[in-house]
Amino acid sequence: MPLATVVPRPPGTGPLTKEVVRADLDGSAANARVPANSRGSLTRDVDDPASPLSCVVRFMGFHEESAPVDVPRYERVLSELGERGWKQRGERQERKAVDGSDSQFTVVLEQRGWRLKTEYRNIGDGGTVSLAAFDEACLKRTGGGGEVRQG
Repeated sequence: MPLATVVPRPPGTGPLTKEVVRADLDGSAANARVPANSRGSLTRDVDDPASPLSCVVRFMGFHEESAPVDVPRYERVLSELGERGWKQRGERQERKAVDGSDSQFTVVLEQRGWRLKTEYRNIGDGGTVSLAAFDEACLKRTGGGGEVRQG
């Protein structure tokens, strides 16, 4: 059964809420056909406002036979995030495996007080896509700054 396309939200101003960021990450991954993580502990939101972990919204997608996670799907996630107003900050980082194949890509995006670290890793039979968005004001308030440093 085909997945429904998640329409990007209209552009806005002011700070983004965790709910909007969660929808951006989940919607972008869904439209790129990256399967949602079934390991909830890796993406569970933390509700304790005193914890720096409450400032983070995460998505993890793992390769499945029915939905391979590869570089083109990662590129599609980046494109989908761009449609939602996320802008690249700094240079794209690439790491090669010992055999010379592409094994890891990292791109940092920003939007209205949030910084989003995106990552693709080739893990042999398939890949993973990891998205971790950080509310910079929340991190400053909770003392958890410095999670994403690039560019």
